[in-house]
Amino acid sequence: MFFRLGEFCLTVKLLDLSDFYLSRALAMDNDSFKVWYHYAQLKTEQKQYPAALEMYKKALTLTDDDHFKQDIKEQIEKVEKLM
Repeated sequence: MFFRLGEFCLTVKLLDLSDFYLSRALAMDNDSFKVWYHYAQLKTEQKQYPAALEMYKKALTLTDDDHFKQDIKEQIEKVEKLM
């Protein structure tokens, strides 16, 4: 439930609420690819690039899906350019 609320808040740009819910989701499930991935997106939106980079790297280790791996690698490149 926390993940879905955090994901929704991120979508509608309620970043503080998204941070609250995603942090709760992460506390409950530290090995969830979806939580790490969306939290990285949130940190990118908040311009917290070092945190976003670390979260994208963690998400990368948690997925076997080639589509997501490619997307995360592209996101890492974008974040590195913004730093």
